[in-house]
Amino acid sequence: MDRAGLARIVRWVAESSGPTPGVILQLVRAGVLVSGKAPTDERWDPVRRFHEWANHEIYLDGSDPTGASRKAAVAQFSADDIDTMRNPDAEGGSEAVLAADLAEVVWAASLRMRANRVRVSEATDARGLLFSYGAAHDLIVVDQYSHRAPVAWVDLGRFGYGRPLAADPATLLRDVGSRGIAVVGRFERYQRRYRHEKAMRGFLIDGGRVLGEVARAVATRYGSAMVSDTPLPPGKAELDPSEILVVGIVAVR
Repeated sequence: MDRAGLARIVRWVAESSGPTPGVILQLVRAGVLVSGKAPTDERWDPVRRFHEWANHEIYLDGSDPTGASRKAAVAQFSADDIDTMRNPDAEGGSEAVLAADLAEVVWAASLRMRANRVRVSEATDARGLLFSYGAAHDLIVVDQYSHRAPVAWVDLGRFGYGRPLAADPATLLRDVGSRGIAVVGRFERYQRRYRHEKAMRGFLIDGGRVLGEVARAVATRYGSAMVSDTPLPPGKAELDPSEILVVGIVAVR
């Protein structure tokens, strides 16, 4: 691009008329402009789609400001339902197995998830009890360089801890790199809160949000991140595919 072309771009950005959306998209793809949204690389399409869904007010945790809808829903729950939502089954057998840099990344990426889990456990009303973000999703670290636990289910209650899983990290990551962080979810946990036809959509929205948080944390730490379009196969990591859905995996490049 010559100097005159660059000058036109600067004027477009500065003036109210601005460049057309198509021109902006081309500039972002060329690396000339930086978008505040998810990258336009085709590999990010699932994340971008989930985030677009999440922008709809009806899917946000704050969309029931008076708590009326949530109170009506909770009135139909059994004591067992409520206890399970407050105290989900913990992943036992965790050890201090995560590499320091990956431990920092998953801790940063899971900040909102961990805060919401505390909020739900301490909730005194329906609005707090039914917060969904982080309630049904977890993280798995895949690290070919680790001798202690190449694949580990992250313990979100203890920094640097995880439950080792019997799996071959090279097989799980295939050709996307040697290290990565997978986002997985249990739909049953989500459906305990939302028992309607849009529950799966909400579950995927939250999964996309978590995947976005992980991608941002990875990019902040390492300068770049890539969401794999061939996510970790559940059956090869001691995960029951009838219970666990793999949303995606962020490769560390």
